[in-house]
Amino acid sequence: MLFDYIRIFKEASGLIDMSLDNQDESATIDAAITTSQYIYVAQKLPFTNMFMWIDTANTTTATMSIEYWNGTEWKDAVDVLDGTLSGGKTLARSGNVQFSLAKDHGWQPVWDPTDSNAPAALSTTRIYDCYWIRIAPSATLTTGATLKEVTYAFTATQELKNYDVEIDGYMASFETGKTDWIKEIITASKLLVLDFRRLGLIVHQGQIIELTDVSVPCALKTIMLIYSNLGPSYKDKIDSMKKEYDNAMNIRRFTVDANADGKLERSEMTNTIKRLVR
Repeated sequence: MLFDYIRIFKEASGLIDMSLDNQDESATIDAAITTSQYIYVAQKLPFTNMFMWIDTANTTTATMSIEYWNGTEWKDAVDVLDGTLSGGKTLARSGNVQFSLAKDHGWQPVWDPTDSNAPAALSTTRIYDCYWIRIAPSATLTTGATLKEVTYAFTATQELKNYDVEIDGYMASFETGKTDWIKEIITASKLLVLDFRRLGLIVHQGQIIELTDVSVPCALKTIMLIYSNLGPSYKDKIDSMKKEYDNAMNIRRFTVDANADGKLERSEMTNTIKRLVR
């Protein structure tokens, strides 16, 4: 069963479906692709960001390119911001990858991969009505490079300390050798998406395009989650963070892709306001 409908394939003598591995904590995704291979990602609605959680880092100097299907051909995404890039090496660390669509080419779903005008590489998938991107490196990536998960994460471990300077001191209480809060941030991001759905702002996580809009409430939600797992003696901290979270959700202007076309229009940037509490 797919809990988050994020489809992931690696091209290697055909397409290898890694979608179930993507949500299995005991599995990893093989990311060691060459310049003639791709990693394909598909979702039911357009998306312009994704979090790539690294398991084994790539150590080869290479950059990432992203293309999206415009209905007849693959087009280069623009303004690609690769948060996994470190020292000139893509997929070298965990991070958000963001991109935009070219102004003169919109994004079209692949309604039926067996259609004559659909991408040939997808013809064996029988996955209908999805928006597809493909990711390629500028050089062959390190053998053994793997991903834990491709998902959504709307804040970062270092951001949490802006709201609770003591938070990193609790990592050892969760597990030996823990060095980040990525797992907790991913869970909090899913809970934030549920809140946005309850407010009627979105129907799909990909509609959250402006990460700066949601970074603060997601950080506060993550801290609440961390203290909730530490036990009832942290109730005061939980209550304090919940109050801050409600305030952040109440006064912020959220910019979302309301019409789900993968682009932000002026009306979406100026008129999207919702309140959580009154």
